[in-house]
Amino acid sequence: MARSVAGMLVASCMAGFVYGIVQRDPLFCLGQLCLLAIYHLLQRQGDDQRK
Repeated sequence: MARSVAGMLVASCMAGFVYGIVQRDPLFCLGQLCLLAIYHLLQRQGDDQRK
C-alpha cells in the first residue's frame, strides 16, 4: 500500500474516532479503534512477509 494511501486511511480512522467522541457514541469509537488495530496487524504482517 502506498504511503500516502496508508496516511489517508489512518487520518480517516482518527477523524472517525474523534467524531465518535464528539457524538458520545462509544460503539462508533470502538469500531474505529478496531479498524486501526486491523490496519496495524495487516501492515505488520506485510512487513514480515517482505523480510
